[in-house]
Amino acid sequence: MALIGTHAPGATPLRPEEIAALRPAVSWITTHEQLNQAEAANIAEYEAWMQSARGVALKRVLTDDFLIRLHKRMFGNVWRWAGQYRLHDLQNEFASPHTRIRQDMRVLFEDMTFLATTALEPVSPQELAARLHHRIVRVHPFPNGNGRTSRAIADFLLEKVFRVERFRWGSADLATIGEMRSEYIAGLEEADRGDYERLMRFCI
Repeated sequence: MALIGTHAPGATPLRPEEIAALRPAVSWITTHEQLNQAEAANIAEYEAWMQSARGVALKRVLTDDFLIRLHKRMFGNVWRWAGQYRLHDLQNEFASPHTRIRQDMRVLFEDMTFLATTALEPVSPQELAARLHHRIVRVHPFPNGNGRTSRAIADFLLEKVFRVERFRWGSADLATIGEMRSEYIAGLEEADRGDYERLMRFCI
């Protein structure tokens, strides 16, 4: 089974067995456009929940348990595998082997906690959120939706932990092809080399 149409540049193509795991309520989906619409409706429900959520402690957000629950809340109406780490490797030089995802995510969250609380010069909430987003994308823990989920946890961190404004993310739909997505991907690629300046400019 395959979806008709082209997925956005930089997006992880869905495998046939992943596409076959559509929820019965959305089993009518046959194109990428229809899939984007169904996922957007699910994410809108997540956004309504997020806006009503109370503030939480940093240590509760910087965990893979929180990220897993967030992914399931964002995509659980569409995919049966929502909230599950991937069980296969990717053709991506940075993505973690699937057998190392849990270990790498644990290290990732420990690193973010250190930057926020223990480092001699703790980073700003905005830099912490950008670094968190980039590192999750780099590990690529889920079969799909890694960019959207990592942007969501970054915004949750800013709004519900630090009580500051969420990122603008270029004021664009980054799930679709366009100039803003190209700039976003370029920012992530520079972050891969340790330079977060371009990504930070894009996020803010």
